[in-house]
Amino acid sequence: MASTCLVFDPDGDVELILRNPNAPFAKWDEDQHPCKPLASALAKTSSKQGKRLKKRSSNELFFNLDDPGIMHTSSPSGPPAHPEGIELSSINPLPSESTADYTSPLTGTTPSEGTPVPAFDDNDTNDKKDVQVRMRVSSRHLMLASTYFEKMLQGPWEESKSYVIAASEWDTDAMVILMNIIHGRSRKVPRLVSLDLLTKLAVMADYYQCVEGVEMYADRWIKNLGHHLPERCGRDLILWIAVSWVFFQDSLFEAVTNVTIRESDGPLQTLGLPIPQHIVETIDRKRQDKVDRIISVPHDLVLYLNNRTKCTFACSSMLIGALTKQMHTNGLLYPKPTTPFLGYSVAGITKTLHNFETPKWNESRNSGMFKISKMEQEG
Repeated sequence: MASTCLVFDPDGDVELILRNPNAPFAKWDEDQHPCKPLASALAKTSSKQGKRLKKRSSNELFFNLDDPGIMHTSSPSGPPAHPEGIELSSINPLPSESTADYTSPLTGTTPSEGTPVPAFDDNDTNDKKDVQVRMRVSSRHLMLASTYFEKMLQGPWEESKSYVIAASEWDTDAMVILMNIIHGRSRKVPRLVSLDLLTKLAVMADYYQCVEGVEMYADRWIKNLGHHLPERCGRDLILWIAVSWVFFQDSLFEAVTNVTIRESDGPLQTLGLPIPQHIVETIDRKRQDKVDRIISVPHDLVLYLNNRTKCTFACSSMLIGALTKQMHTNGLLYPKPTTPFLGYSVAGITKTLHNFETPKWNESRNSGMFKISKMEQEG
């Protein structure tokens, strides 16, 4: 397979080789709404994702989605553990890739990623056929911008040799933009990007631990896309959650997670994006709490009508009958929905209660003027 060569530093001492680029990204089944629950939605993330979602500090992020503003804790002091827990001294040079013991953040496969070794010969057809994009880059720039590359590239170097970093399945456009940012080629960084490309950059910045260098561009990209925030739960909303989390966009994070709480009907599917599991659990717990309170409203109203002495027997019987009939029709009466309220969204259950009808009833007294719709105000 023919390869393309891109030069980011003519004097660069590292060749970054991107194999099998442009793998499917944040893929979801059209038949499976991304905000509906999966059987494994609350299972632990894969070991690769868990490692990629490194600790931001010794303290977890705490926030209240009902309060104005969400604050991230500061970055951890001291260097993180070596990426993927691999000691470079124990890795054999290319072309052998048998030492890779981790999975791709995009597809779950096991590519060889991030191993500095002497460059191989272009005439080696076994290696060449897998190469699609070669990038001549500077180890100094990589190490300054990325903790991941800094720890990878530390060690004895021979000045006369060129070294190779092999990566797999990343999006080519996103990798080119990231390398332009790392090498200070600001004029080649686009002013506008799509939400998909922005999310790919967020995933790569998180994975390669170079968020600080990318976030100044991300601020502009987000600002240009911010007026297109989704109002319904879907793939785009999940992308926005990942972007706002990676780039510390607290107000944006609050906005999109509040939409998720309102519109989702189960634990959020992360689509393999860097969204920590404790965030998924917190969002779903908020959803469950709100749904529980809303569902309790008609049940409390039944008790209220049963004990209401100012209402005639005929009036209260008609109101209770109409209320319980509609509760039964909508699956709210018996058995009463309980946690984790799978299939129930805050928006959906609120709309259901708003659509409850009150039977027309009038007497000489005002007893028949009570309306079921009162529960909307109480909810």
